[in-house]
Parts: sequence; C-alpha cells; structure tokens
Amino acid sequence: PPPPRGRPHATPPPPPPPPRGGRVGARPLQIQPHLHLTEGDCLDAPLANLPPELAASSFKIVANLPYAVSSPWMEAVLTGELPVRMVLMLQKEAAERYAATHGHKTFGAISIFLQSAYELHSKHHVAAQCFHPAPKVDSVLLRLDRKPEAIRFSAAARDCIRRIFTQRRKQLGALCKRDPEPQAAAWFEQLLDSGISPTIRPEELPIQHWQELAKRLEPPSQT
Repeated sequence: PPPPRGRPHATPPPPPPPPRGGRVGARPLQIQPHLHLTEGDCLDAPLANLPPELAASSFKIVANLPYAVSSPWMEAVLTGELPVRMVLMLQKEAAERYAATHGHKTFGAISIFLQSAYELHSKHHVAAQCFHPAPKVDSVLLRLDRKPEAIRFSAAARDCIRRIFTQRRKQLGALCKRDPEPQAAAWFEQLLDSGISPTIRPEELPIQHWQELAKRLEPPSQT
C-alpha cells in the first residue's frame, strides 16, 4: 500500500552482496561461514582447492560441468583423492563415453579410467528444452559411486592407453608393437597366450585386460 500522506517514505537499501572468492583461495561467505566460494578454472583446481585434510576423508562432488572440459576435468579428478560419490550434469555425448562398455564405438580411455574406480549408479536424461536458452545438445544427470576397491592408473599407464586409443580402429597388436612403452608389446603377447584374437581392436578389449596393463606400468614401490 502507498505510504500515509504527509510522511516521508524511503525504500530500505538492499543487503550488501556476499564477498566473492579470489583466484588465490576460497573465502567463507558471511551468510554461510561453512560455505566457501572459489573463482577459478576447474582444470587448474578440479577439487576447488579442497584442503588436503578434507580431500583425504569422505567427500562428494556435485557439479554442472562446462561441457567442453568434462573429460579433462574427470581425468584430473581420477588422479587424486577420489570422492565417494559424484553427481554430474553432463553433455549426453560425454555421459555415453563414461558409461560405454567394450565393443561400443564410444568406449575409450576415459571409459576405462572411470569404470575402474566407479560404479554407474543411475543416469537421468535431461532434454535441451529443460534449459533456457535451450542448448543444441541434450544432457544427462549421472550418479557415480566409488568402488570399494577403486583402481587408479599411473601417469605412464594413462599415457600409454591414450596413445593406443588415438588409433582405435587399428589392430591392437600393431599399436602395441609400435608404442614407445616396451611393456605394451609384452602385455599383448600375454593377451595372445590367454586366447585373445590377434586382430582385436582397442575398443573390443574388456576393461580387466587394460587394468592388467596398468599393473605392469605401476611405478616401483619405495621401500
């Protein structure tokens, strides 16, 4: 209602905005001291500068990822302390790569790294019309739960597997023989001894065999 006649009227000023986090580190918000806001590149800080003591405990990630960097971000997350759960909004194409099984054309290095550490608990299709403005692609809401015996790949194993999948349509044996990592050729000979076809292609090989390659490339333990 309008103010009474003859009385001054003024609109109260809006409350001050909460302080923004800086690129150097996160700051607690005045209205929620336990909530920290960090501004920065998710590839530079995939865990948003989570303190080491918290990263070593049980933590979860909930993220609406920039679609262009979802796979590099995921690889960065998989190299460190692993969250017990991730709930991610992803481009449908990225979600298909994460969940792909061997024999599928979208099965690749990121499928191997992710599924060696996480179980796909559920996924929910999100149509482009659910957003405004609507993007040109559909999305998927994905829930991933860490496996009790999660496997992380060493840098050498990740590099070797990525090199092999850059020529995914070629036969695996030829790729392993040309790879600069000598363990790749020895690993393929082991596959042949176990009955694997000599003409198999990378996308046709089940994940457990890639995990065997990773074991060969683990750095020696420090005693």
